Amino acid sequence: MPGPALRFSVSGSYLHIVIYYLFKRIAWIVPTLVVVTMITFFLSYTQQGAFVTSDCLFLGSSTTPPDYYTDCVHAERTKRGLNKAPFILSIHPLSQPDSLYLFTDPLEYSAVRTLCFRYGNWPLIQTFRQHIFHLIVIQDEVMGADTTDRPDIKFLLQDVRELSANLLRESDASHIRNSLRGLEEKVSVLGFSDLRQEWVQLMRSWEQVELRSQRWKTWVPIVSWHGWDCQYIDWLSAVIFRFEFGQNDSNRDVIRTINALLPQTLLFTGTGILLAFILSIPLAVWSARHAGRNLERLTGLGLLMLDSVPSFWMALMLLMIFADPEFLGWFPSSYLPYAPTGKRIASMILPLLTFTYGSLAFLTRSLRASILEVYQQPFIRIARTQGYSERFILFRHVLRPALLPTITVLGTIFPVLVSGSVILEGIFNINGLGYTILKSTLNNDQNVILAIFSLSAIMTLAGYLVSDFLYALADPRIRFTSQSKR
Repeated sequence: MPGPALRFSVSGSYLHIVIYYLFKRIAWIVPTLVVVTMITFFLSYTQQGAFVTSDCLFLGSSTTPPDYYTDCVHAERTKRGLNKAPFILSIHPLSQPDSLYLFTDPLEYSAVRTLCFRYGNWPLIQTFRQHIFHLIVIQDEVMGADTTDRPDIKFLLQDVRELSANLLRESDASHIRNSLRGLEEKVSVLGFSDLRQEWVQLMRSWEQVELRSQRWKTWVPIVSWHGWDCQYIDWLSAVIFRFEFGQNDSNRDVIRTINALLPQTLLFTGTGILLAFILSIPLAVWSARHAGRNLERLTGLGLLMLDSVPSFWMALMLLMIFADPEFLGWFPSSYLPYAPTGKRIASMILPLLTFTYGSLAFLTRSLRASILEVYQQPFIRIARTQGYSERFILFRHVLRPALLPTITVLGTIFPVLVSGSVILEGIFNINGLGYTILKSTLNNDQNVILAIFSLSAIMTLAGYLVSDFLYALADPRIRFTSQSKR
């Protein structure tokens, strides 16, 4: 006869410990999220470099007045907050300026970093660049003052400006020398004294860069304080106080974009994970109770093979066999969210199989091994000697502690519910967050990347918190303890 049913009661002291543990974990969540967002923000910023929108690129040609291009880029950078330092402080080599983030042209940004690394003397490099700007200004003044109709003079002046603009984006020493020689030829033909004098100053400044190299500064780190008015603080304040993640590259609100795409991701990831958990428990119990039999060995071999097959390869195989009209052609090759109900359900079958099979195989094998391990424990032998049935022992004493590895997996899959599967959503044409992550990474859409990874971090921490509470429910040997109770 089975013993009396367990009665679950929580004493006042134990409830106090649980509340204490909950607040302690939540208190740790805040700094953890700050660190995660800082790392994500830093990585996305380093990939971003100097930002120039496509609306400003057509203004960067040599025939466009430089003020138009500069004003356009400055307006776009101010709108996106890129005219501020990325963080409160920065660590950079002594050879680099602390205002490198202010360079608007990506090629100029890269050229300055390379020159600082090769020569290490930023003041001289800055002087060289200032003479280039002076040469461009003088060229514009000569172009505006020249009232002659000679096209050769105008073409030469345009060539001078183009060579000067290219010098700002050049970092190779041989190319810089060639450009300076080309400028010398054109300035000599033009014969304008102001251009000639400025070219002489430009040539001397480059010679000083090469002669007075201070490469050792490249290996000396320095910390620069930028103040609290920086990009990360602005972004974090908007997230905390207004729950705003800014706008994407299409000028759409990021939160609205995520809200529109999240249902598609949850439909497949959530359903796939739920099916995997529901099917893995009875399959693992059956495998554990029939361990060693031929059918169970074949089942275990099949699960091992499924667990070893990459999901993208399985998706392609399913599409080739079941969606290609030249083979079976039973199901659509992509998800059809706006099709009639029957066809929409049919388009969900292949994606759900792909989202489910890997988790099902892993969870089943893991839970089976855990059940077999618990069966070897001494308290199971004691329960058998007391006359309890195998069914009672399985569901009362074996299954709960055996679920601990599965609960661990449950805590790690929470972020998958938000981020989805990048490759599978692309294969099945699912307009979800997973495929959006891929597109945002390729397009360097910083706000979308930050929003999705921040939400994934929140879901990860929430998953670990839920796992901790499920541990105590599944295994009575696990209890929440405070430091004072140990």
